[in-house]
Amino acid sequence: MEKPFTVGRLAKQTGLSPKAIRYYEQERLIPMASRSPAGYRLYSPKIIERLKFIQKAKAIGFHLDDIRRILELTDRGKPCCDRVYEWSERRVQELDEQIKFLSRLKKKLIFYRNQWAPENQPPAMPESEICKLIDRVELPEGNKS
Repeated sequence: MEKPFTVGRLAKQTGLSPKAIRYYEQERLIPMASRSPAGYRLYSPKIIERLKFIQKAKAIGFHLDDIRRILELTDRGKPCCDRVYEWSERRVQELDEQIKFLSRLKKKLIFYRNQWAPENQPPAMPESEICKLIDRVELPEGNKS
């Protein structure tokens, strides 16, 4: 039987921070660690494979909730590849929406940045005033947040 891993040793082995590992435990992505008599978390060496899976799924854009569902299905011995495909389709659509939003945001910021160029500004705005550059930005209709 292999010796259990402390959170520090597991962090070195996976490249994750101890804080991330504890967070994954708190979020039920990995099983709760047993405890040593001194109170240290002790993880099975098998957990390395699971942590690497989490890292890979995150690296391609899956949310932790999706990863949790995949792992829960796997833990129950259920096939999950069809669901992973469906979730990846949904994630691609979400990313398309984010790209559109960020593109619009970038255009707005470039527009205002050009207006804010030093040569377009009145001389010597007092430092004590709120930034007049942002204060002059128009809010779109319906955006009161």
